[in-house]
Amino acid sequence: MLICLTAQLQAQTVTPANAPADDTFRTLLHLKKIRKIGLYFAPEIQYAQFGEKEFTPASGMSAMFVLNQRFAFGMTGAIAVDPEFSPASVSPQYLRAAYGGLRMEWTQRPNKALHLSFPLVLGSGWANVDSVSFRRDYSGPGHQHNDDFNGRSRNHAQWFVVQPGVRVEANLLRYVKVFAGADYRLAFQDESVTNVPENALRGMTATAGLKIGFFNFDVSRLRKKKQ
Repeated sequence: MLICLTAQLQAQTVTPANAPADDTFRTLLHLKKIRKIGLYFAPEIQYAQFGEKEFTPASGMSAMFVLNQRFAFGMTGAIAVDPEFSPASVSPQYLRAAYGGLRMEWTQRPNKALHLSFPLVLGSGWANVDSVSFRRDYSGPGHQHNDDFNGRSRNHAQWFVVQPGVRVEANLLRYVKVFAGADYRLAFQDESVTNVPENALRGMTATAGLKIGFFNFDVSRLRKKKQ
């Protein structure tokens, strides 16, 4: 107690009586000022795991807004493209699957010719099992039906999807980047559905694609135009 009292008296002695109080507002997170913005579209091809442990081709697209070349956010979606994909878990029927939602991405050292990025997808997905493939499930111009089940009450299921990943990117041109990487899709289903495997959307994905747009537009140009 004597030591604490002595230290307090010394502090009061050193600090001037008329010194202004420190009213600076402090936060745990220090957000940098937005100096550069960007916008790009990213078509990609995937080799995605659906069903048990089987893979099938898929295609995806993302539309992203970029802040300070590093953080990006936007929307994404992907769908299996093989109309006759029939994994062992549903064979001889066919499995159709898709997912999409909010996408966020952090890019490390974006000005380097080669660099890494780390995407994260939060959204939803669906899977549908049917005895007729997309290719043959056709009843006229612009019409498709579910054949055996007259709707999707028995063979259609939805999941909440969380998909982290990693990409290796290359700055090909000023407005074009190429990338390749891998993701792992976590899928949480509310309840089991007849004929649809519980883990139909869970699994790995290998992907490659392009980012096309502008990535480092200087915000100060807009301010100068206003002035």
